[in-house]
Formats: sequence, structure tokens, C-alpha cells
Amino acid sequence: MTSMAALAAAVAEARGRRHLEVPLGWEQQFRDTFVPLSRQQLQHALLTALHPRYHRLHLHLQALYGPIDPDRDTGDPGGVGVSPGGRRERRVVAALAPLLAEANFQRLPEAAIAFALLVQHPRDEVQVSVRLDEYEEIQRYFRRVVVVARPRAAGLELAAFRAVPLEALELLLGRGRVRTPGLTRAWVHVGLAAWGSFLFLNLGLGLMADLKVGATLLALGLGTAVALRGAKAFARRREAAALELARSRYRRGTAQHGELVAALTRRAQDEATKEALLAHTFLPRCGGPSVPAAEAESRLQAEVEAWLRRRFGLTLTFPARRACQRLRGLGVGG
Repeated sequence: MTSMAALAAAVAEARGRRHLEVPLGWEQQFRDTFVPLSRQQLQHALLTALHPRYHRLHLHLQALYGPIDPDRDTGDPGGVGVSPGGRRERRVVAALAPLLAEANFQRLPEAAIAFALLVQHPRDEVQVSVRLDEYEEIQRYFRRVVVVARPRAAGLELAAFRAVPLEALELLLGRGRVRTPGLTRAWVHVGLAAWGSFLFLNLGLGLMADLKVGATLLALGLGTAVALRGAKAFARRREAAALELARSRYRRGTAQHGELVAALTRRAQDEATKEALLAHTFLPRCGGPSVPAAEAESRLQAEVEAWLRRRFGLTLTFPARRACQRLRGLGVGG
């Protein structure tokens, strides 16, 4: 605490001077230790090295996909004459692959896609069949599902959905056809047979006895009536299933076409930020400069995975090598 006598003496001494001056060495002796920035501002400033790269990626993908985006509002001379399945679509798919990897979407192997297209999820009331000959390319990324598909005689389709079970992935393809499950078909046929028998016993026998209608003509008439009723029954079921399928796609959908490009870029940037922060936090526990890089990365992966499992109950694989590369890209040794 400053002595009042000393302060009064300092004021009297300063008052006696003709020209008041800033005390010598003021800037060196007193510096504020408070940082006048919010935590979010500081975090943003520290990670600005990541932003330009993903901004450039976004602009690049927009330039590639914009001319063939089915949701575009205006035409683009760059897209004139671009045929479906052509060079531009292939360039978009090639540019999306590394971005999806950075966003931590995992590409499903062909065996998993084949399983998904053949097996119906037991809790889904709607069943869908997909004809592969209608597509030139299908790629899927799990677990928050991204579908990259190129139907024949159509443009490249991009869509993202919330977490979907592997057995229900066929519901997400735009050209999937609703099909009636076998058990449902059996019940409809049993109902039609019962209705036809009732019609024959109550109406057919009377027509044959009173109006002398021949058996062949009666069978033809009853068969036509049963066929028409069956066609209407199946049509109603297909319409209801198609409506439920459209609702399911809408509820599960998160982004599509051009907006998906922006969403993927943001997600990749978020993943890069999280990986860099985790690596910077846990890397000091993994040894000093004398530890070989491979061993340090292995220790870092184990440390982060153990902490995430202990703190949040998450079981996942942390990409330690990529996280260290991100730190070096930010100018931090890793």
C-alpha cells in the first residue's frame, strides 16, 4: 500500500515543476496484464492459419460444382455443354474425397454398400429396392451419412443425412423404388382370395342360377374384379410408403447439393481445430524432442483416446499424425 506521506511529497514535487512529464521508464515499469479479448476472439486469432486454407477449398469446390448444381438460381456459362457423368463431375468427386477425409467421414467399402443395398432394416416399415444399372457412381461415407451419386442421364447428386443404420442406407438414394414386403403381399393376396370367394358364393352362384351366366364368363368377371381391387390395394400401399419414404428422407436430411459443399468445409475446419487443440494440450505429456516422432504420435493417440473415453465416454480413433501436422502448419512444433 502506498504511504500517503510519500504520495503527498510526490505530488508537491510534481507541482513545483514547470513542465510535467511522463515518469521515466513508465512503459517498461508498468504493463497491463489483462488481455482485452474474449476467449472466442483469441481462439479465432490463434487458429487463423487454418481459415484461409478452408476458404480456398470452399471457393474451389463452389467453382467446380456451381455450374452443375441443380439448386442454382442462375445459369453459368462454365456449365454449358457439360454432360452428366462428364469431366466436371469427376473433378468434383475427386476434390470432395480429401475434404471428406479431413472432415472425418469414412468411406464405406463396396462390401458394406452391397450389404446396405440388399438387407432391409427390421424397424423400417418402408422397404426400398435400388437398381445399380441406373447409376454410374455411388459413394457413401459413414457415420453421419454423405451420399455422392451420379445417376445415368442426370447430374451429380450430393446429400447428407443424420446417423442412419447401415441396413437403412438404401432409403437415402433418390432413385430407390418402394417395394411391398413379402409378408404384406401375402396378406393382401389372402384378403383378395377371401373377398373373391365371398363374391362368388353370394353373387356368382345366383348369377349362374338365375341369369344362366356361363362359368367361363363368370370366372372372367370375378378375376377382373379381384385384379382391379388388388391393383388399387397395392397402389394405395405404395403411395403411403412413398409418402413415408419422402418424410423419412426429409427428417434425416441435413444438407444437399451446393449447401453441402459449404457444410463439409465448415466441418473439416472444425475437425482441424479440435485436432490441433487436443494435440497441443496432450503432446507435452508424450516426451520431449528426444522421443522419435512415431513414438510420440503413438503416445499422443493413446493419451487423447484415453482422456476422451474417461471424460466423455467416447470410444474413437484419434488421428495423431494428422493432428501433429496441423500443429506444424500453425507454426507450433509437434
